[in-house]
Amino acid sequence: MKQEEKLHLRKLRLEQDLLKQEEKQRRRKLRLERERIRKQQQRERAKALLSESERLAKLEAERKRRQEQRASLSSEEKKAQREAQKERQRKRRQEKRASLSSDELKALLEDQKMKQRKRREKQRASLSSDELKAKREAQKLA
Repeated sequence: MKQEEKLHLRKLRLEQDLLKQEEKQRRRKLRLERERIRKQQQRERAKALLSESERLAKLEAERKRRQEQRASLSSEEKKAQREAQKERQRKRRQEKRASLSSDELKALLEDQKMKQRKRREKQRASLSSDELKAKREAQKLA
């Protein structure tokens, strides 16, 4: 009987040891997986930062190139360039309007009208305040 108990206890210990080993392996796998993910994220972040800095460098180079180009143009060339840019913008707006449905187009036009109305009101308000300032100045001088 005692021998059976010893065998049974030994079997239990072996099972516990096996469970501990399995748990250790599971924890190790999890740790390795977390480490792999962390390293991959670091690589992705570094790549994103590099691509972002490259993108910014390209934008800056393009801006400088345009600035140099503008500086070298005569006033007539600049005027022609502005006209061409306005024409491109006008075409882009027309294409955008053409792609909209009639309800969307109505909403867009209404929105534009509201914005223009607000701009005009601000201009009037600033003009009236400028006029008031001029009157006050005149009164102070008199």
